[in-house]
Order: sequence, then C-alpha cells, then structure tokens
Amino acid sequence: PEFSPEYSPNYLDARWAPTRQVNLNASAEFEHQSMDLQAYSLDVTFLPNDRRFIRLAISGDRPDPGDNPAGYQSFGASGYWTVRENLALIGYANWSRPLDDAGEATDDYAYTDLVYGIDYDSCCWNLRLVGYNSVPDEDEETIGTGLFASRAEQGVKFEVTLKGLGGSTGNVESLLDEKVPGYRGRLYNYR
Repeated sequence: PEFSPEYSPNYLDARWAPTRQVNLNASAEFEHQSMDLQAYSLDVTFLPNDRRFIRLAISGDRPDPGDNPAGYQSFGASGYWTVRENLALIGYANWSRPLDDAGEATDDYAYTDLVYGIDYDSCCWNLRLVGYNSVPDEDEETIGTGLFASRAEQGVKFEVTLKGLGGSTGNVESLLDEKVPGYRGRLYNYR
C-alpha cells in the first residue's frame, strides 16, 4: 500500500477593534493544496455599553462533493438592547440560501432561525420570556407554510429566577446562549 498524506485545511482568523464600541471578526478556511476558499465568516458587533449589543454577520460554506455536497450562504442579525434600566429586548434572525456545485446561489434567501424575547430584572427576581422558530433540516417534516408554520422546533419559553436562592443556567438562558450570537448572559450578573 502506498502512503498518501492527508492535510487539514488552512485557516485564517482576524480580529480588529477600531474603537471600544466596534469589533470586526473574520475567518476563512482554504483547501490545503489549491488554496481554494471553502468557508468564510465576517461579523461586525456594536457594543455601546455592557448591557447592549447589535451584531451583523455573513457566512458561507462552498459545496464539496465529498464532505459537504450542499453549500450555503447565510446572513444573520442579533441583539440585546436595554430599553429601560431593567428591561431589555432580545432578538436573532438568520436567513440562508443554498449554493450549487459551482458556488452560485440556487434560490433566494429564506429565513431559518428566529428568536425574540424580553429580559426583565427587578431587585428580587428576573423574568425572561423568549419565543423561537427554527426551520427543520430537509429530512424533517414541515406542516404548513409561512413564518409560523408548524416546525420541529418552535415555541415559547419563560424563566423566573428568585435572586438570593441560587442561580443556575436555565433552559431559556441555554437557548439564548446557543441561538443568539453575542449573548453573554443576564441583564445583571447576580450569580
């Protein structure tokens, strides 16, 4: 048997903070020998203070007949914005479109994820109420059409935390950490 080495892709990662309030992050993955671009991401985050952020991101993954036959491009926006001292809005939306073997778009952008909610904090307790919708993978069944069609993953979650009785990372916070890029925890850190 002949030995043929396998190489991992080449990666590039760059971060730049032109001001205290603006962060830029870029990453790319290149095929080892040909240096063809395989995947990329770019995001811009605006952080006016510790309790607010808005993040815009674009990413893509080129089709690869072996490992990734379906490529995509996606655009997302997320945010956590205090509207009063103890009340914040939480949101995330992502749109994606498939790419053909040549890397050209085969369809328009379609919504894939949506998270929306509020975070209310008082002196003794915290309430977090979040709605979410996710489009299932192609092999999952979807009932109906439109923004609020019946999907494998949709619903409303709420969480009430009584301060001083011990805090834990609850189901709602786990959902926000997973689905809302840039989300860093509660309005007030009382753990």
